[in-house]
Amino acid sequence: GEKEAMARGEPILHELAEKSGETAYVSILRANDVVYLDSVEASTTVRVVSRLGLHMPIHATAAGKAIVSFESEEEIRKRFNREMTRFTPATLATVDDLLKNLKVVRERGYAADLEEFEEGLRCIAAPIRDYTRKVIGALSISGPAHRLNDEKIETFIGPEVVRCGQDLSRRLGYRE
Repeated sequence: GEKEAMARGEPILHELAEKSGETAYVSILRANDVVYLDSVEASTTVRVVSRLGLHMPIHATAAGKAIVSFESEEEIRKRFNREMTRFTPATLATVDDLLKNLKVVRERGYAADLEEFEEGLRCIAAPIRDYTRKVIGALSISGPAHRLNDEKIETFIGPEVVRCGQDLSRRLGYRE
């Protein structure tokens, strides 16, 4: 459950924060919102406003996209049967765009929010699974866009977040 994910996630959050030099988070879905439960800041972090306790939109956050990435097209269309709020020019505005994006998430193992919620801020997230193989949350990092450029995400941050997400999933009893 949530409490277990938090407890077992703590050392992994620290590891991810230190390796990436950014703030690391564990989040879950509550109804149609992403809720950030826990975070660890890297010692070098230029403070990013904390998201702890905030309710954030699924379609505009890496964590949200990572959590719903394995839902069926039907489930996704049901979830987003109303208009999708635009927060920045980069926000995904239609369900079809979101579905395309989620296909990429499944292929590479991580979701990205490239200034889709807030200009100047990028986030990368991977799903967390439990022993039933169900996605129960996401592990993510967020930081300023100038530090999280495309190349750094593709070669280092993305794979690192995926590895830590798998590590946490295994601690929760997930077996591939």
